[in-house]
Amino acid sequence: MVAIQAKHLTKIYRWYARRADLLKEMLCFNRKPYHAQRLALDDVSFEVGAGECIGVMGQNGAGKSTLLKLLAGLSAPTSGSFEMNGKVSALLELGTGFHPDYSGVENIRINGMLLGLSRREAEQKLPTIVEFAELGEVIRQPLRTYSTGMQARLAFAIATALQPDILLIDEVLAVGDAYFVNKCIHYLQRFISNGGTVLVVSHNSFLLGRLCHKILWLESGKLRQFDAAQAVCRAYDQYVRRLESARREQAGRREGGERWGSGEIGIQSVLLLDRDEHPEYAYFRGDRMVVRINYKTAGLYHNPSIYLFVSSHDGILVTSCFSGEEPIDLGVFQGTGYVDVVFDPLLIGDGSYWLTVGIFPHKEGPESIYRLDPYDYHERVCEFTVTRPNRPLQTVFDHPVTWSHRCAS
Repeated sequence: MVAIQAKHLTKIYRWYARRADLLKEMLCFNRKPYHAQRLALDDVSFEVGAGECIGVMGQNGAGKSTLLKLLAGLSAPTSGSFEMNGKVSALLELGTGFHPDYSGVENIRINGMLLGLSRREAEQKLPTIVEFAELGEVIRQPLRTYSTGMQARLAFAIATALQPDILLIDEVLAVGDAYFVNKCIHYLQRFISNGGTVLVVSHNSFLLGRLCHKILWLESGKLRQFDAAQAVCRAYDQYVRRLESARREQAGRREGGERWGSGEIGIQSVLLLDRDEHPEYAYFRGDRMVVRINYKTAGLYHNPSIYLFVSSHDGILVTSCFSGEEPIDLGVFQGTGYVDVVFDPLLIGDGSYWLTVGIFPHKEGPESIYRLDPYDYHERVCEFTVTRPNRPLQTVFDHPVTWSHRCAS
């Protein structure tokens, strides 16, 4: 059975620079337009079967929220059509239908009736909603005192009590704490197994991969891909990685921090490369990352020491390496050349990082790391990001471990 069917959905918004332009357009007999148009959704068609959970992903402005608003009946398509076979409940913009001066309990009653419950039904379902939200005594306080996470708890709890056939969710799970998000996921899994249909918007590819059968990927209002969840997640992660790498490459060309040194050996450039030695500034955990330090010198220098620091944006030193500690003989530096520092596999966790590079006169031993006599030292010379695809926890470092098991019986 088909629960949702969309055919050539298109939505065009009109944008007026001034309020007076709308009035001019309404009164203008020659039909002169005073507005600009923005294409939010462009000829999107798909089908969702009953009992399926479909994710909707894409960058900001891709048309995700517009699609859900059309399906929820809150906006009309410019062209195209859709069918919703069953009772629909929507969790869209957080706080919609809530009044900030009323308590959580009062908002449950009001919001329930706005969503189609009678006063009696709202009262009957009140204890169940309060129990699901787990807000304690806060439930009797004004909504204006709630955090966004608390509002998300209340909104989702109300939606669970409506017992819809189709549930539309727009990023509500993004503002909840980990405990409540897991509780919502378990509820949705039961809802789907009982024949319910879910359409959920999220930027979290791990969440969608865990929850959904298929994912609908929108880009600039167009349907880019509609396929099995894991296949779309992989394609989307690669797409975001390419965009991030291009952005980081531009950022990497700008000198980020201070630079000093005698200048006898100069750092000409620092490049970040992938396994095939192509420029790359956005990596997946486990990739091969090559830091290539290009230098130039007018003299001859034997085995200078190379320093490399990786730090987070809040100044935490994540990892470092120093050729003098190994010790490594890098040979003679004369004219131009480069040194490669290879991270394979890259074990740094999710985040954005600065790379600092220095070239110092040769000296071995741990005390040499504190020296202040560089040939060239460049702070925050370039920036890169690391992502761990399909992993729920964001950690600074993934430590290699070994596993063992012994059965006592």
